[in-house]
Amino acid sequence: METINYDQVVNAMEALKKFLNETNAKQSNSNDEFFLDSNRDAKFVQVMITLKKVPKNFVGSVVQLRLPHPFVDPSSVSICLIVRDLSDNRRNYEYDKWSRHFKEMLQEKGVTDVDYVISFSHLIREYNTYEQKKKLAKSYDKFLMDNRLNQTSVNKHLGKVFKDLKKLPIMVDITKSGINDQIKKSLSVCKIIVEKFSNK
Repeated sequence: METINYDQVVNAMEALKKFLNETNAKQSNSNDEFFLDSNRDAKFVQVMITLKKVPKNFVGSVVQLRLPHPFVDPSSVSICLIVRDLSDNRRNYEYDKWSRHFKEMLQEKGVTDVDYVISFSHLIREYNTYEQKKKLAKSYDKFLMDNRLNQTSVNKHLGKVFKDLKKLPIMVDITKSGINDQIKKSLSVCKIIVEKFSNK
């Protein structure tokens, strides 16, 4: 079975970084303002991972990879946190109170990067239709979820719209000390959705 040549990958990335640095230097000396403006935010390199043959049991699954060098700064993105319910009784109409409870808890622990906190029951009640879920998905850059929640249940409720927009929530442990570090750790996770394919 063929494996990836690590040294070759490193050499390719070094060559790419050199090319980008040289290109940026040329752009800085350019008098074409439109050219400069259109490339001012070009700070990231997109990587596409492809396989010659994908195992059938991976199709439709979500693969999580933790990046050793995260490129997402919690302070630069909007974050929605989905938390567990304080009661197992879904008919309890104090679901918004649970959301406030966790928001106040985060504030007491000095967490300032989470923009919106919502309990799972609150999520189920307020975001039922496709359009409501789509609006929620587009309202925030990143979604995190309390790791005490059942990930399958949460993903099932959020449905296709979150999957298509690549906004499925990432688990975070909010019970540990140093929640800010836990959030940064969770934002270093990259999710890859293995789509349907055809092996010929």
